[in-house]
Amino acid sequence: MESLGNKLGEYLNMERDSPWEMYLDFVLVIT
Repeated sequence: MESLGNKLGEYLNMERDSPWEMYLDFVLVIT
């Protein structure tokens, strides 16, 4: 779980161009 959270945080940090895109990616990861 720690690894996943770290990877997710790093990914979100990189994909910070569009909040909407970031939200979509986050939802896709959860589901």
